[in-house]
Parts: sequence; C-alpha cells; structure tokens
Amino acid sequence: MDYKNKIISVCKFTKIHKLLKPFLAGKGTILAFHRISLNKCEKQRIPTCAKLEVSTDLLESMIQYLIQSGYQFLSLDEVYDRVVNGFESSGKRFVSFTFDDGYLDNYTLAYPILKRYKIPMTIYLTTSFPDRETTLWWYKLEDMILNSGTIEFEYNKRGYAFHAGTLKEKEISYNDIHKLIFNTPQEELENLYACVFDNYEFKRDYMSLLMSWEDVKNISFDPLVTIGAHSVNHYNLRKLTPSDLEYELRTSKERIEEKIGRNVDHFAYPFGSKSTAGRREFEAAASTSFKMATTTRGGNIFPRHKEHLYCLPRISVTWEDFHYIDCDKF
Repeated sequence: MDYKNKIISVCKFTKIHKLLKPFLAGKGTILAFHRISLNKCEKQRIPTCAKLEVSTDLLESMIQYLIQSGYQFLSLDEVYDRVVNGFESSGKRFVSFTFDDGYLDNYTLAYPILKRYKIPMTIYLTTSFPDRETTLWWYKLEDMILNSGTIEFEYNKRGYAFHAGTLKEKEISYNDIHKLIFNTPQEELENLYACVFDNYEFKRDYMSLLMSWEDVKNISFDPLVTIGAHSVNHYNLRKLTPSDLEYELRTSKERIEEKIGRNVDHFAYPFGSKSTAGRREFEAAASTSFKMATTTRGGNIFPRHKEHLYCLPRISVTWEDFHYIDCDKF
C-alpha cells in the first residue's frame, strides 16, 4: 500500500481526520489508543472488539502525516504545562499519544515505532492487568460467540439464550451480552462472569495479552514514556460508592508508584464517556492529587481547558467502521 492510500485508510477507518479541520483543531489533540496489532486482518471479528485495535501500518502512517502537517509531539507533562502556563504564539499545534489499559502490544509494537520517531507516549495502566487479577471478558465473549451457534446461561434465576449462527447474529448477541455485563453492578460481576463463561472451555491465554509489572518498569525507564493510572479494575466509576471510587483512584496511583519508583500524575477515566465519568469523578481525581485527567469525550484542547484539567477531551483512534473484513478484497 503506497503512502497516499495509507493516509486514505487512516482517515477512513479512524476519527483522525476530525482533528485536521481548522475549526475543530484548537491548540492540539490528545489521542487515545487501546491495542496495536500487526499488519494483518483476520477473517472474522466482532466489530466492538476489532475497533479497539489499530495496525502498526496505520499508526506509522498517521505519525508520518502528522510530521508532514507540522504538529509538535508532546508528553502529557508538556501538555499540562501548555494548558496551565499558556500556549505559544506561533500557533503550531500539538498532538499527544496515549494508550489505555496496559496491553503488551503497547510495549512490543507501539513503543518501538514511537521511539524511532522520538515521540512521547503515555500508557494509562489498569493495575489489575499486571497484577493478573482481571477477567478480559470482552475477548472471552468474542471467542465464545465466534465459536458457538447459540449462547445460553442462567443468571439471577432468569434464562438467557442468544443466537450466534450468522455473522450478523454474532454481532447482535455480542452487543446484547456486552450491555448486560456493562450494566451489572460491580459487586455482582463475578457471579455474572461465572454464569456466562464457566460452561465454556477457553483455549486462549488471555493474560499473555497484558503487560507484566516487569514490562511496565522497563518501559517506564525511558524518558519518552509516561505511566498514568487507569483505576484498579476498570469499572464504570459512576456506579461505585464514594469509598469504592476513592479506592479505585488512590490505590491505582499508589500501586504504580510503588512499582516504578516515581510519581504518577495523570489519570484516565475507564470508558471515559459522559455516562461513566462526571463531576463527582472529576473532583475525586483532583482530590487524589493527580495533575490532570482525561476522558474519551471527543474534542481537542483549547486555552479554556486551563479551568477543566480533570475532564480533558481526547480523540479515540479506532477501527470504528471495520466490520468482518475479507482480507482478499484489500
């Protein structure tokens, strides 16, 4: 794929083109990524999962485009300094790369590319990932649905049955079960996971997708890398009690600081939408002594964000329109 076609792909399959519109550009943009994948596509994926992954090819094409467009690449500390102390009069826009959760491919695939271009990056770490105390239910659910014709389970004395014969049925069933899990109170999640997954045999090592504490410590030594906090368990914070909310923020900060031996000044709200992070959560981040916190509310950075350091917008880079791709057509 030549350079021009790579850029077309970036604009088609991500929201990156939005930051290039002058009336939206502001002073700069914080980009939000999740997983980075190798330059290959799989015959069948659930779009909700697949959209969290951006290929190394597209990542590098995006970087090349931003370089040619004259963007400055800033760390989150540098973004903080710009927002608090004022922006340069030159009008040169900035971009800051952030990665949520703590997937191993952030270290093995994204980091080498960004380091080659000397671009700072931030990894917002969910501490249950390197602690190996998490359930990657979204990938378990994807595997279960892709390899089953029907999904049946009982939860709270109610029977559930989902058709998963066709690709469309699989997508619908995935989204329905995803919604059920997402809306379940935190204290009931383990019981729901057991009901959904315990009767299915999983062959994949899901923990191999995650960074270890050794990986986190090693990458944190590079001055280009900032480690931020992303809670302990990646719960919907708005559903938590005040004490549980404080635990998720403070414990994640302290746990990372203990492991890497330096301050953790930045936080990203799990999910980060209006329905999962509001005024209460913003105030909690401030009281936990973070310098700055980011959401996934789409938007760019303006001078007025000096008054909103705990609810900064980001633009999520995803394969949002990337549905069951036929590799032979590309």
